[in-house]
Order: sequence, then structure tokens, then C-alpha cells
Amino acid sequence: PSIQRSIKTGNAEFDNLLRTMIEYDLDHYFLSFLYLPRAKQPKESDRIPYYDAVLSDDKFSSDDVLKFPRGQNMLKTYLMYNRMEKKKPVDNSTKSLGYDLDKIPNPTLKVEYLLSALQRLQTEGEYEKMIDEYGYLLTTKEQKNRAGSIVLSKLSNSALPVFIDRWMDGTSSAIFCNTGKNSLNVGKSRNAMK
Repeated sequence: PSIQRSIKTGNAEFDNLLRTMIEYDLDHYFLSFLYLPRAKQPKESDRIPYYDAVLSDDKFSSDDVLKFPRGQNMLKTYLMYNRMEKKKPVDNSTKSLGYDLDKIPNPTLKVEYLLSALQRLQTEGEYEKMIDEYGYLLTTKEQKNRAGSIVLSKLSNSALPVFIDRWMDGTSSAIFCNTGKNSLNVGKSRNAMK
């Protein structure tokens, strides 16, 4: 839009960030409009040409979207639209998560999206399956700590202090939550062995 071209505050970093935010905001609002509850949803043929340009392989190549107040929601809405347009399942399965993660080129955004997905899980088995498939993305202690906090809050209903560590015995790796009194093996990460 022309407003993006007119942004010239003298602070180049701010100008670029504001232009990016406008682009993401427009996409988010246009996509959110499609999912508003109504008696009859618009057909693809009823959409304006703007929707044809929303999907892009480099849409989330930086983690700038996390600087915006609705950044996580923007990412989720975009990925849901992408799945629906490509006729992929819209559910909480690890297969759907894998499809979404493949569409996110930025490693930081992949981790944030994975952690967000972990919050929707209900059982230890679901958590173990997700960590088994995607635990290799959690590369820092802070990320592992956040993942462990999520699962422990779901399973124990209490906010226990959590320390997560990865160990290697040469043939396998595992992610452990150490709560001080006991440890919970929350899954092996096959992909970490690569």
C-alpha cells in the first residue's frame, strides 16, 4: 500500500519494522475475515485478488513478527490459511505440526510455534510423541526449560521449578525434566541423533 512507501521518519530500522508490521497486519486482518462466524462463508471465487498474494515461501524468514503485539496470532492465522488452501488437515496432530513447521523458514519462529503447540496438548503421551518428532528444534536450555514447564504444568497442575537437560550416550538422546525431587523423562528425540 502507498502508506508503506510514505513512511520516512528518519529512523531506517523503525521505518522497516513499521512497513513489515503493516504488511503482516493486513494479511492477518484479511485472513481473519475469512474465519469470522457467519451463516455462509465466502467462496474462493468471491475473494479479492489480495488473497492470491498472501501465501509466500519467505513470509516468515525473519523473527520480526515476534516484535508485534499479535505476532504469534499472525503466524498461527497464516499457517491455518496455508493448510486450508492446500487442503491439509487442520488439527493438533504431529503430522499437521510438521507441515506447519516446514512452512516456517526461521528457526526462532519454528521453536515458538512448537512451544505454542505444546500448550494445546492434554496427555503425557501426546507430549512424548511431539518431543519424539520435533524435540531436536529445542537447542537451548531456555527453550528446553520452557517446554518442560509446559508439560509439568499440564501433568502436575503445579508450577514446579524445572531444569531440562539433554544427555547423549552415543546411541540415543533424551530430554529430561528435573524438578529437584524427581525426574520425568518426557521423550526421546530421534531427530537429535542426526
